[in-house]
Amino acid sequence: MKSLLKTLLAAAMLAAAGFSASAQMSFQAGVTMPYQRELQMEPLAIYDRYGIGAYFGFDYDIHIIKGFSISPGLFYNFTSAKSSGYEDRLYAEETQRDHLINIPVHFKYEFNIRPNRFAIYIYAGPMFSLGAASRTKGFLSGSGLFMNVYYDNYSGVLKDLQFPGLSGIIGPEEKQELMDAIQAELDAYGPTQRRFDLQIDWGVGFRFKKHWELKTGYSFGLIDRFNGVFGQNYNLMMNQYYIGFGYRF
Repeated sequence: MKSLLKTLLAAAMLAAAGFSASAQMSFQAGVTMPYQRELQMEPLAIYDRYGIGAYFGFDYDIHIIKGFSISPGLFYNFTSAKSSGYEDRLYAEETQRDHLINIPVHFKYEFNIRPNRFAIYIYAGPMFSLGAASRTKGFLSGSGLFMNVYYDNYSGVLKDLQFPGLSGIIGPEEKQELMDAIQAELDAYGPTQRRFDLQIDWGVGFRFKKHWELKTGYSFGLIDRFNGVFGQNYNLMMNQYYIGFGYRF
């Protein structure tokens, strides 16, 4: 899968070089608001996570005909999404943090309202998303117990277990035994996630004085991120709203 993404990116960059006379590069950065929906099949239930994040990167406008262009790009995206609630008299929080490499290929049409001063454009297209790292932090509290859990979503490995306020009571051996027991349960039903996602990305942008840009858009995932046995009864779709600024040369 990594080789496929490298090939796609190389093809996009070669295409940009081939259209160098009519291509414009843009550097962009902005804020994201991720929305992750976890669906449980039996019994039917929905768990939503919301959060905040940021992105930065660049794209190329490759002009095809007047007003129409293709814009491949490469972006780094960080997101942090959180859910909370009560279960069996325990309060639980779950925060998932993702580091993503996104490769959008937008089809864009621009309305040049005032030449060289103001333009509006709309865009849509696929976005290939590759996860570089993803971890979940869980927090449980109840009956005087507080526990932090750190879990790697790709490898399925429990990274750490912490008991705030009980560090002098629970020793290293007891902690390791508990971690081994939890890891055995995790290995049994395997709530791991896939690194690759294919999303549909669309939005609208505004260009001022030929170079400055403001754009906003929404991307929604098409691939269930859950993997293994856990994915037989659950699925996870990754979506996000974003707004950002850019400068096009």
